[in-house]
Amino acid sequence: MTRIVTIILFLVIATFGATYKGKSIDGKKYAASVKTGKMILSCDVMFDGKAVYIYTGKVLSGKLWNEVISDPYDIEIAVGTESWTVDILDDLQ
Repeated sequence: MTRIVTIILFLVIATFGATYKGKSIDGKKYAASVKTGKMILSCDVMFDGKAVYIYTGKVLSGKLWNEVISDPYDIEIAVGTESWTVDILDDLQ
């Protein structure tokens, strides 16, 4: 019985990813801009759980501070030791 509960709990935890209004936004590229200190970059972004992939000609990776996205125009991510802000330009719905 303990094994079944552990397996179910693991599967529930593993299914969470980046969400907006209760729906997963993982695995799809979105047009965005990223503010990196004093620079603003035009890019595409893709979410994969807490991971964020930023496509600017190169692929950079970061981590979401919170997988539940409440404001698509103000998504805080950590890239290395820096804090960046992602502004999604596409409709997430």
